[in-house]
Amino acid sequence: MQPTQRVAIDTDKELVRILVVNGKLQIPEDQHRIYFYSPGGPTNPTGAPPTPGRATELAWLAFGLPQGYKVRIQAKPQFQGLNYMRRDLNVIPDDGNPVFSGTPISGPGVNDPPQWWIYDITLLDSKDQVLDSYDPEVIIDKDP
Repeated sequence: MQPTQRVAIDTDKELVRILVVNGKLQIPEDQHRIYFYSPGGPTNPTGAPPTPGRATELAWLAFGLPQGYKVRIQAKPQFQGLNYMRRDLNVIPDDGNPVFSGTPISGPGVNDPPQWWIYDITLLDSKDQVLDSYDPEVIIDKDP
């Protein structure tokens, strides 16, 4: 049994656990929901405050990542440049250190359905060779 690892994640983050087991990715949940909050304007015409406890960004955290390996998180081509998320590419360089998505740049309007951001999680070895890949999705909903 491996020792327990303690990592502090704020409550406004949606944790995405990325497990590396025998050179393969295991993602316990393949769909996550975060909320787009705007202090005013067309998505929040009343200026209501954000809802407590709703996640406003993702925290990707890798467990079991071998020395020299990394995890690449990248928007699928059709979702790149849409300005939903702050970055279309993120990299987890080592085990146990979270990488944060940042809050969404844009989200659905008052009467619009949630938006989807679909991306790849790719396991790379020390020579940047692809070992495994997984394609989860993020639902971006409005708040309030």
